[in-house]
Amino acid sequence: MTAVAFAEQINKAVNDDMALPEIQAQFETLGVQPRLVTPAELAAFIAGESTCWAGVAQAAKIEKE
Repeated sequence: MTAVAFAEQINKAVNDDMALPEIQAQFETLGVQPRLVTPAELAAFIAGESTCWAGVAQAAKIEKE
């Protein structure tokens, strides 16, 4: 099994479970609304957040450790 196929299999299993009403209800009690995404959507989200927060850190002159 390739890494991509493995990631897709895990993603499907997690999304299937996250879609269950009892799981959604548990998250709702915490005030959380989970977002079901594909591995590609997650990668794009992480890339966007990394770019955004890198700009914030640079503007605040925060050094990498």
